[in-house]
Amino acid sequence: MIPVLPVQQVSDRVWLKRDDLHVPFDDTPMNGAKTYQCLNLIERHLDLIRDRYEGTIYSDNFVTSPQGPIVARVAREFGLRCIIPVASSSLESVRRWRSMQLVEAFGGEVEVVCRMGLGLKHKAPKVYGDRYFRVKFGMSSDLPSIREAVINPVRDQVEAFVGLPTEDMTLVVPVGSGIVFSALLIGLAERGVRFRRIVGVEISGLDRRPLIEQAVEQSGHELPSPLLEALGCPTVPEFDLVIDHRYAYARMVERSIEGVELDTQYEAKAWAWVERTRLLDESPILFYIVGNANCLR
Repeated sequence: MIPVLPVQQVSDRVWLKRDDLHVPFDDTPMNGAKTYQCLNLIERHLDLIRDRYEGTIYSDNFVTSPQGPIVARVAREFGLRCIIPVASSSLESVRRWRSMQLVEAFGGEVEVVCRMGLGLKHKAPKVYGDRYFRVKFGMSSDLPSIREAVINPVRDQVEAFVGLPTEDMTLVVPVGSGIVFSALLIGLAERGVRFRRIVGVEISGLDRRPLIEQAVEQSGHELPSPLLEALGCPTVPEFDLVIDHRYAYARMVERSIEGVELDTQYEAKAWAWVERTRLLDESPILFYIVGNANCLR
């Protein structure tokens, strides 16, 4: 059972949704939505992984990604074998990266399957085929059980908003793949929570709207539509998706909010957008901290 993480008011105009306070393991400060999503995904499919996939999971990651350590540590928690396929010229060069050092420290196996990162997502499934269970965050599967396993624990976090003056607030969410943002839209619709405005700040520079819309529709919800609203049909709330090109995806940016350190690749860039656009002049903000992976980089 994933706990509902708190909302903290840190100033008269800023509230923080603190999913970074979910720190499930005593030996590492890894935290946040990706950790609890991975825990939920593996736990829900544990019998399947053991019976059909030889008790082994794999997750193809870039060598700089915090996903590898997260998957490896979750695998150790359930006594599973974990393989992290990567793209590189050699295993020796891979092991220079802290994230890959952590994968091995948590008991995972790092394997080089190709030289170029762009070919990784195609090469890894060819190497491992249907033999092992693939753990891939984001919009990676049409299987309902996998979609639900990564959407449901985020959707349930909307409970933390109940009772807050959300109709006067702007909700700002850092967006990577779009799965957390999609899950929040679904949760808001189900609980009838409304914000003055909802903004997803896409820090990768990619347009994730088609994937967000797909995730919403696959979960049985309707997208905002004047016609549906006129007919009284329930929809997810209206939202803006801002594609921010200010920083390169790989660039790290340092920001904090009232002493709360932000993730340098995701949250910090979204908050920098808030500052740059002077959004606080328009309304109070509830800023969603999806997690903080600085400890894994």
